[in-house]
Amino acid sequence: MRIGLKDGNTCPSGTVPIKRVSKEDLIRMRSSLKNRKMMMHPPSKLSDENQEASYNQWAIYFTPDNDQINLITSGWTVDEIIYGDNQTRLMTTWTNDNYKTTGCQDIKCPGFVQISEEIPLGAPLQPLSTYGGDQYTLNVLVFKDIKSKNWWLVLGKDKKPIGYWPNEIFTHLSSSANRIDYGGVVQYSDMSQKPPMGSGHFSNEGFGKSCFFGNLQYVNSVCLLLPSFGLGNRINLSIEEDLELERQVKLLNKPAIKTIVKEDGDVFDCVDINKQPAFDHPALKDHKIQLKPSFYQDGQFDNNNGVYSSLRNATSVKIGLSDVEACPLGTVPIRRVTKKDLIGMRSSMKHKSIRPSSAKNQDLQKHAWAALQSTAADGQYYGASSFIMLYGLPQLENNQFSNSLLWVANEPSPAESNQITVGWTVDNTVYGDKNTRLMTAWTVDDYEHTGCIDVRCPGFVQVSSQIALGSTFSALSVFNGPQYGFVPTVSKVNSILTD
Repeated sequence: MRIGLKDGNTCPSGTVPIKRVSKEDLIRMRSSLKNRKMMMHPPSKLSDENQEASYNQWAIYFTPDNDQINLITSGWTVDEIIYGDNQTRLMTTWTNDNYKTTGCQDIKCPGFVQISEEIPLGAPLQPLSTYGGDQYTLNVLVFKDIKSKNWWLVLGKDKKPIGYWPNEIFTHLSSSANRIDYGGVVQYSDMSQKPPMGSGHFSNEGFGKSCFFGNLQYVNSVCLLLPSFGLGNRINLSIEEDLELERQVKLLNKPAIKTIVKEDGDVFDCVDINKQPAFDHPALKDHKIQLKPSFYQDGQFDNNNGVYSSLRNATSVKIGLSDVEACPLGTVPIRRVTKKDLIGMRSSMKHKSIRPSSAKNQDLQKHAWAALQSTAADGQYYGASSFIMLYGLPQLENNQFSNSLLWVANEPSPAESNQITVGWTVDNTVYGDKNTRLMTAWTVDDYEHTGCIDVRCPGFVQVSSQIALGSTFSALSVFNGPQYGFVPTVSKVNSILTD
């Protein structure tokens, strides 16, 4: 079902659509609310003539006593009293005293905060179900945000946030609801025939003929049980966090000069090297791109095509885009980021630090380590390098990961731990598959508030036109067979050495 404004006709960024209100609209609303208590009792006949309405909606209540009822309703209605026509429309209402002195439909009084740029309250719904023909539904979710405590309205299978009723406008719903109702309501006057409810046909006629409510759910006090707002099965997003992820996805995926789709499904966008995501970091506002290190040992960085020198009987592998696929001059490949990618990264980092010494990783029933740690006598290291063997691990379960990494860290205290990590990983949570991938990560506070994998947040400056972070390794070692590896090097140019 299509709700709201048509594509290409949405409000500009920073504005929201508000259905224009007339004096007649307010008179109609006042008359309607005066004649009924929404969903609280079986509807009575109205004293006014020629008034008919039919509703399919569900309601969230807190019911201390009749005059203190806090109520939110949402659904669809056909109501000429309220809207002046007989169209099927999206409708919401709220009150904090059972419509005694407060009460509002849609946004005909202050209260509901609209955030959607395309779906206004009171909008007509199209298309509509036909008896014995095509059936269309409206997916409605109203829930209390776990952080802001506001009551959010979300619509559609893709769960588009429309807006929210602020916590401050309620008395008892400011804590929680103690009742949820689903159903239909009709109202009529003595002079009119009773209007149909839903399709006007009873449920014994079956699907396609009778209106219905389905997939009834509720949200408990612990978490949202809907996958769109979940990080795996463990961490949950508030609606504000979900919206923030949407904003980050738009910010990270820059306009592409060229797009490359790999056989494994990865999508790489060749973006202007000066407009890559790194430069959205506030600290890099005036940063000058450095195309290669200003100091390095002879030959250390010469193999910029991704082929590294071999070690013993192992063969170093080529990684990244082929010469034919390489990004055009002046652009760099950035693996396209989805909201699922950001959720996976967030879930991964919230449960673990990537370095073995972190206090977060002391539960050896969940983490196992085999690592060599080296501490400089004078406290000064300026780089590290290692040949790392590559393996495939398709046997891992979806909630497991396995890494082979190199860490570079400065840790004055655990909370101030600065880290850079590079190596390979198999991590379905982060990447959505079990491919062996090039992975990097960094943080300035042991992943408490900062932290990023690859280029999923501003920070890392990409200069290679062929090797993108997050790329899949194609050649992998075989037990007792051919061995493959690669050589990651992390180096900081010491200003003293550049003279």
